[in-house]
Amino acid sequence: MSKSREMMKAVFGLDNGFMRAAERLFDLLLLNILFVLTCLPIITLGIGKLALYATAAELRERGRLPLLSSYWKHVRRNWKQGLFLGLVEIFVTSMALVDLWLIQGFEGFPVTLMTIVAYAVLFLSVMLHLYVYPVAAQYELGIKDLYIKSFLLAGINGQWSLLLLVVLGLLGLVMTSSAYGLVFGCAFLLIIGCSSLVYGHMLIMTKIFERSVR
Repeated sequence: MSKSREMMKAVFGLDNGFMRAAERLFDLLLLNILFVLTCLPIITLGIGKLALYATAAELRERGRLPLLSSYWKHVRRNWKQGLFLGLVEIFVTSMALVDLWLIQGFEGFPVTLMTIVAYAVLFLSVMLHLYVYPVAAQYELGIKDLYIKSFLLAGINGQWSLLLLVVLGLLGLVMTSSAYGLVFGCAFLLIIGCSSLVYGHMLIMTKIFERSVR
């Protein structure tokens, strides 16, 4: 009996690796649900992303959190900045995608030039906003300083920027490859994908922040 109790304690004890992993998985599931609910009006995307990054950073640092209260604390504290960042990201990205859609099928030098510009703007927007939200979650900066610091970090840490873009590109490739890929990708993002990607992103950003302070 004593051996069986010890075995049960080893498997289901709160401090063993299995239970810590299960607890973190549950945290990411709950965090993902909160993020998806926050982003439902679309225009609140930036609010949700900023709260998600801030909560993920806090979770990584402290290990355990009252997730619900922590997430809504960041929503209330940063909603103005998050709303502005989200609207900028949505506007710039949408304009680039709309331009690419409108000029498809046309030929000529002006069309080629517009295509290059649209892709450049789209690339810059995606790369820059991969840094803007984690930087905003880590530092209290004005909008101008926030974008300058994010741009500098993205350039200095080119290898990490490339890795992050590759991960997003692979996910986009899977989702556009087939109907099954689209369903799988959407299900992944809606269930746990957004929070797990952001949590992994914050692990990388923590290293970048530590290096930038030195």
